[in-house]
Amino acid sequence: MVEEVQKESLRLMKEIDEICKKYDITYYGEGGTVIGALRHRGFIPWDDDMDIVMTRGNFLKFVEALKKENLEDRILEYPEDNKESPVVTIKYMDYNTTTIFKSLFLSGSNSGLNIDIFILDPIPKGKEKWFKKNFLSYCEILCPYYVINEESSYFRYRIDLLKEKLFGRDYVLNNYRKRLFNFNEEDCEEYLVRWGITYQTVKIDYYKEPRYYKFCDMMLPIPSKAERILTNYFGDDWYIMPSEEKQESHDTIRNMHVGYMKYKDDYMKYIDKERVQKDFLKSKILRMKKLNFERKINKDNYNLKFVKDSIIVKETIKEEEIKILFDNNKYKELYQNLEKYISLQISGLYRKNNLVFDVSKEIIKISLITLINDGKYYDAFKLISLFENDEDFNEIKETLFKIREAKYNYFEAEFDKSLEIVDNLLKENELNMSAYKIKLDIILKNKLSKKDAESLIKDIENYKNITGDIELDKYWGDLLIMLEKVEEAKEKYNNFKNNSRNGLLLLDIK
Repeated sequence: MVEEVQKESLRLMKEIDEICKKYDITYYGEGGTVIGALRHRGFIPWDDDMDIVMTRGNFLKFVEALKKENLEDRILEYPEDNKESPVVTIKYMDYNTTTIFKSLFLSGSNSGLNIDIFILDPIPKGKEKWFKKNFLSYCEILCPYYVINEESSYFRYRIDLLKEKLFGRDYVLNNYRKRLFNFNEEDCEEYLVRWGITYQTVKIDYYKEPRYYKFCDMMLPIPSKAERILTNYFGDDWYIMPSEEKQESHDTIRNMHVGYMKYKDDYMKYIDKERVQKDFLKSKILRMKKLNFERKINKDNYNLKFVKDSIIVKETIKEEEIKILFDNNKYKELYQNLEKYISLQISGLYRKNNLVFDVSKEIIKISLITLINDGKYYDAFKLISLFENDEDFNEIKETLFKIREAKYNYFEAEFDKSLEIVDNLLKENELNMSAYKIKLDIILKNKLSKKDAESLIKDIENYKNITGDIELDKYWGDLLIMLEKVEEAKEKYNNFKNNSRNGLLLLDIK
């Protein structure tokens, strides 16, 4: 089913691309679609949709273009046009297919297979908090079926419901639209990207002249600084393939051969829509009212889990043994000793709630350096985020930001800038695998002499023995290919492929 959905989504995407080219409309791939372009040159294998983003001005041009094109069996679904559409996401859809979100089965929105279009709205400087609060309130009134975001205000929601009762729903929604979606880019530094149940903020400078990447059999425009945006959304490890249990797709009813109205006609005759809508609204009001209480309950549950995990961490951390390994540069063994502590501490649950295990600063520093020297700078960023205001970690923090900037420069083809940063980092710490692998990425873009390739293999072998970093096998394989040792290269590649989830390096081998 996923393959069929991807095939039909690509067909819709090509239609949008053709219209945008014809009418000089700028758009960019967004979110998982950009990851797909960079990490797979197509869809993320388990992904079942495509997302794009454009400014409000370009979106209005797109609306007018569709009117001129008058495409058969296509609908542009957005709340300003369809009053029953309960979500901020705009959808370009195929009328003759079905994609019904189970959470929205009762809504009057159209429900065909679609491409999601997100709008880039400028946020005025100094009004970021005001903008986000008002945006969430707008979303809650827009959707009467479920709570959009746990940060929403119940107090504001009840006031808006009262205004809706007195003046009508359109009055409340249009008031928000006038306040939120009319700022000039010249007065702003960031965009708000309006996703289905949440939002993201991104620097306007990251969306300049699009870069084009192969996506299946088309060339997809992506933002000029796409990797910075993905880091902002998903973290520095956006290019790492998630484990199978974390691979997500949407909870929908789909059919590529039957139009959604057939489904709705079949089930709506059994539903008292007016009564059920009232029940949904009552349920939502109750959920909104309980938000603060639920937050407290959840916090108590997190604290209980934290107590249990604290015991595990205490039993796992053998401080003296860890210090000896660190003093002897035994990073392979160090990571094995620290892995349980690190994986628990950097889990989203504890980072979100700022819960920190009782571990000495020395062990924290050793953990951070171990992650950097093991090439996992992205996990070091997660760990250090819990100690933002602790000056004892400033030096490591500075190193991490330099690695990030070097990585950005590499992605943006600023190789000289990237190389200068990593060379300086390696002077400070020659075992910094996070920096060293960026250097390898740059070096291997050039044709090396046989002598240089053999010398580099010796370096990689030495580093592999110290750190155990499996990704070094990939670079080792590249050098063996240069030396025409194909069978040895295959062995290194297979070892890497069986033990790594680095999507960019896996793509490179492919």
